[in-house]
Amino acid sequence: MRAIAIEAMGAITAVGDNLPLSVASIYTSGRRCQALAALGVDGRPVIGAPATIGDDVRGIDRLRVLALMALQECLGEPLEPPPSLPVVVCAPVLEPFGRDASWFLQRLLDDADLAFDPAGSRIIAGGRGTLLDALGLAEQLLSSQEWPACFLIGVDSLIAPARLAGEVEAGRVAGPGNATGFIPGEAAAVVLVSLRADAGSAAIISGVGRCDGGAPFTTTGAALADAAEQALANAGLAAPALSAICHDGPGDWAQLEEMAVADARPPLSLVPQAHRFLPSISTGEVGAAAGVLSLAIVALLLSKGVLQRPALAIFASDGPSRAAAVLHPAVSTPAARPRSDRLNDAQSETDPARAAGQ
Repeated sequence: MRAIAIEAMGAITAVGDNLPLSVASIYTSGRRCQALAALGVDGRPVIGAPATIGDDVRGIDRLRVLALMALQECLGEPLEPPPSLPVVVCAPVLEPFGRDASWFLQRLLDDADLAFDPAGSRIIAGGRGTLLDALGLAEQLLSSQEWPACFLIGVDSLIAPARLAGEVEAGRVAGPGNATGFIPGEAAAVVLVSLRADAGSAAIISGVGRCDGGAPFTTTGAALADAAEQALANAGLAAPALSAICHDGPGDWAQLEEMAVADARPPLSLVPQAHRFLPSISTGEVGAAAGVLSLAIVALLLSKGVLQRPALAIFASDGPSRAAAVLHPAVSTPAARPRSDRLNDAQSETDPARAAGQ
């Protein structure tokens, strides 16, 4: 994979209606949970982590509103004239919402403030674990040189009744009789990506890796470690170079630590100098939004100088597979330029008339 630059990012979660607020809460393990209208298998209200968008926004409209709010933050000030960019969306399986992927994508294209290019826009409605597929698709779009940049969106709501009922029935939601279950949450995150990996970028994705699980990676920890090692190797790094590891599946860390005795490779969780960020402790389980949210969190910390060396983002899935990506700071950390400047600069590379000032 070519190096992919993250130019801008935005997010809305239960602990913040913008990315800086969300990251501040995640950094300090803050949380905001409340009783939901739904009942668990024990007859008690389910505890969840809803975003502050109001109870009157329901069903698939919650996904649409969350995605549009995150897009608004990522975009920032309006562009003049705005380039028409594609969008790649990581979303949950949409059948429980009574709609299909094409309907949802068209609603986003119609309702967004920015004019998206429908020709390049895609939705991957496969739930958690589709981030590397989305990154690969974004790289293909950008490599065609038809577009200077691409929006990558992750959105999901596990508190929506259509999603929550199935999770409760499957016994995956936390409650008095299920201490190992997750707290359902919801989120949307957006990163604006390009192939302009330079000092003006927020962060650079320099290597990715994926392990599908199964023999010989029969445990989650083994699959996670293999994906991480692939990403580090593709970035030309070793684990001690990392300043932080971001992963939203706390249960995976226990399996990594259990590998310490049986495996000669030191588990990533034991890299002493690396900070660990577990967003789900604060945001709740956010499903298909989790991968893009992790990218946005790490990119913000790198762009602000909180992290000054490479960081690793690890992505869980709804099955045994695990994926990872290495992000590192841009060449330097200059004063931030408006996002419109970044897009217009990139647009000049694909639009000779714009470059000539015509």
